[in-house]
Amino acid sequence: MGQLYSADHFIIIAIAGAVVMTLTYHLILYFQLRTPLLGAYTLYLFFAAVYIIFRSFFPDRSNTPSEVLDIDEMLQMLSFIFYIRFMGIAMELNKQNEKWAWRFTMAAPYIIIINTTVYQILLLQSPSTSIIETGIVLAKFLVRAYLLLAGLFLLLSVIKKRKGLFFRFIAGGALSIIVFGGLATLVHLFSPDGFIIASVCYTITGMFFDVVFFSAAVACKVHEDVKAKAEISKQLAEVQLTALSAQMNPHFIFNCMNSIQKYILKNEKDNALNFLQNFSQLIRGVLDNSAKIKIPLTEEVNMLEKYLQIEQQRLENKFSYSVEVALNLQNDFFEIPGMLIQPYVENAIWHGIMNMQEGDTEIRSGHINIAFEKQQEFIKCTVTDNGVGR
Repeated sequence: MGQLYSADHFIIIAIAGAVVMTLTYHLILYFQLRTPLLGAYTLYLFFAAVYIIFRSFFPDRSNTPSEVLDIDEMLQMLSFIFYIRFMGIAMELNKQNEKWAWRFTMAAPYIIIINTTVYQILLLQSPSTSIIETGIVLAKFLVRAYLLLAGLFLLLSVIKKRKGLFFRFIAGGALSIIVFGGLATLVHLFSPDGFIIASVCYTITGMFFDVVFFSAAVACKVHEDVKAKAEISKQLAEVQLTALSAQMNPHFIFNCMNSIQKYILKNEKDNALNFLQNFSQLIRGVLDNSAKIKIPLTEEVNMLEKYLQIEQQRLENKFSYSVEVALNLQNDFFEIPGMLIQPYVENAIWHGIMNMQEGDTEIRSGHINIAFEKQQEFIKCTVTDNGVGR
């Protein structure tokens, strides 16, 4: 009875509680994400938890041949099957040019099933003979030796070609299973029956460290996924801005070419040359910056002024304008998307100033003011006009 409440027994119970809590967490996570990786690992944790709970109730149970099925062995082998499946998915063996490693992960479960079946059949043989007992020992430990050595070779061969914290954490968990599983096998094989609990502790400790490493790997994977989604969103926004710029440029060109044509038809050479000069400078700036996601604020202001000069000339000076930039923004450090403000200025001209000229009996001069100021980490741009506000 003293052995039931030994230090080893309390260690088993403590680790059993930790594994059950981790199983619950991964089960919830699996139902949310439903990935094959989490599915395989959740099944591994389930059988590992059942094995640990079984051992917490029977800490001193001997694994010598008996007349009943060895539930202990069956639970361990089931957990091995799903762990190997999990490793194959985690290391992405089916996506890499490593067919030998993928074949190992696919063949290992069948080897385990065949070996476990032979082992259980030998257990049921009565009366037991020395040959049967030797076969039981061989069936029990040869499969472990095969899995440990093959798993270590597979791990060392594959991990060299994988990069990133996720694979490092997965490898750390697998290495803990291999090392502590190997120690458990050696203790159980070469030590007297009194060390069976110590063997169980080695096995469960390896599982515990694997759970810790995999939890870190999951956190790392979630972080990488969030980062990847943020990068995709950023790229999508950049594509949208580029597309918007591409849609806007033909509109500028069309209006400006019409104005140049009007000056030519009226034989207003000076106006045509002045307009063409402003237009060429504007279009050059638009084309130079169309492939850029952001440009210095000073360049944006220069392009806005060129646009306003062109519109002012086209509309025969029916409005005036002013551009104000706060002193703490007058450098090339601050950047904004190119031609971001222009549509709002255009709206102020055509829906504010021009409607005012058409509707008012007393003709007033329109005015547009563009102000840039810094508010904390943001740049605030205000476009105001004295038009009708349509």
